[in-house]
Amino acid sequence: MKDYIFIEDLPVMVLEMAPDGRVVNTNEALSRSFGYSRDELVSLNIADLVPESQSDRLLESIARAVSEGTANAELILQTKAGRSLHVRADMLAVRGPDGGIAEITAFLTDITQKRLLEEQLLQAQKMSSVGLLTAGVAHDFNNILATILLASQMINMEVQEDSVLKRQAKSIQSSAESGAELASQLLSFAGSSTSGPRIVSPNDLVNDIANLSKPCLDNSISIEFHLDPNVRNIVADRNQIAQVVLNLALNAKDAMKSGGTLTFTTEDVQVAEGILSRSLDIVQGDYVRISVSDTGEGIDEENITSIFEPFFTTKDSKQGTGLGLSVALGIIRKYGGGIDVKSKLNEGTTFALYIPSSTKPELARVDNDDMEALCGSEHILVVDDRDEVRSSASQMLELWGYRVSSAADGIAAIEMYKDLRSEVDALLMDLRMPGIDGIETHRRLKEIDDSVVVVLTSGYGLEQLEQKASSQGVAGFIKKPYKIEQLLSLLRRILDGRRAATGNPCRKHVRGGTHLAFTPEG
Repeated sequence: MKDYIFIEDLPVMVLEMAPDGRVVNTNEALSRSFGYSRDELVSLNIADLVPESQSDRLLESIARAVSEGTANAELILQTKAGRSLHVRADMLAVRGPDGGIAEITAFLTDITQKRLLEEQLLQAQKMSSVGLLTAGVAHDFNNILATILLASQMINMEVQEDSVLKRQAKSIQSSAESGAELASQLLSFAGSSTSGPRIVSPNDLVNDIANLSKPCLDNSISIEFHLDPNVRNIVADRNQIAQVVLNLALNAKDAMKSGGTLTFTTEDVQVAEGILSRSLDIVQGDYVRISVSDTGEGIDEENITSIFEPFFTTKDSKQGTGLGLSVALGIIRKYGGGIDVKSKLNEGTTFALYIPSSTKPELARVDNDDMEALCGSEHILVVDDRDEVRSSASQMLELWGYRVSSAADGIAAIEMYKDLRSEVDALLMDLRMPGIDGIETHRRLKEIDDSVVVVLTSGYGLEQLEQKASSQGVAGFIKKPYKIEQLLSLLRRILDGRRAATGNPCRKHVRGGTHLAFTPEG
């Protein structure tokens, strides 16, 4: 060892090499990081530690150190086990007694984790941009669906029961509802909708994820379901659990490069005190087990103990950062659960989510068969910048007995309310409008009349804005596209709660036994 440098005492990895790249000496830090003994290293050329894609960069760095005396570069080196290390290499040329370059000393700093964090940040920024774009598209899509859904429902109520037009209207309505569900899922996964913990049906969640992941699957991959129809519900943020299940489904897809079967399973299980509860770090009790299985390449024993570690991945850097499973485990543990994994090479893998079960039922969906009870005679001001949405909502409210005025934006609504303040009972207002949005419009309306009743609607996810709007006294929220009965039920609940009932103001009009509309008495 040279007396002018004590490489063994340095905290960084040090490698001394000849100008042609032959390794002359190393320190223990480098030997330990790369898994080679010193004897093994001094029998190598530094080029042996560099993948072919990095060879030109390495040669350029050595040449620069020889000509200029110093050089630095970022390189990807390979350990003895084949693992890649991102390093910063600071090279110093050492001259011999004759003035020529005798050796080059390279000081190597491991920056692997730093690079992974930077890649994760870039990915997060990219996904944020994708999320904003998705939310915007979903908003416009929902506005279109709102018109289709309302129109198809009204046609459905106007025509004869056994007519071809009736069947077509039902088909249009069903397609619009499917489109609305897809848009809702896209908003959830884009991060534009956060619901918080609530009662969730595991089977509904799994079916949604299966439908969402189908376009990502190759035709050689089939999907099977083993869903217990009586499985209990869970209490969690639906979007977070959905993200976990989707992540597992996409991982399963990646493991079946030659095709196979993706299987979703739901079942109730009871975990007793024992090996399973200790390995999952969960308490004994009743759980729902949601399993995602594949028939892919499997995970070897060496890797299976590390798969939940942050940044650990068996994929290359272009496929993932190794944060998916660690984040998934964190989410499931937040709700008192755990994740179990079983795998065999070339036979497949099963990830099982254990989440505490709940006996509480899901909130009943709005479905009021007594449509006559949803009629009204109040005056509603409809505010929406989309002409077709404003027109459809206005026509629908008029069919159910309401008197309707309309405005194309917040400023127009404020001016109209000043003139009609004594007549308008409530406003149905879009959240996102040019000029001023629904929340700001509501704030200005309250300055005119503190008792103003406003129902906000939007094609975006509304949850993140509900708290702010509720603090201002917004009476209610409804997400586009909505069904007729959903809006009517909400309006009646709000209006009836504001004043004592005055009797049913509507009567049912019937022609040939077919429901046409509801209109005010007299």
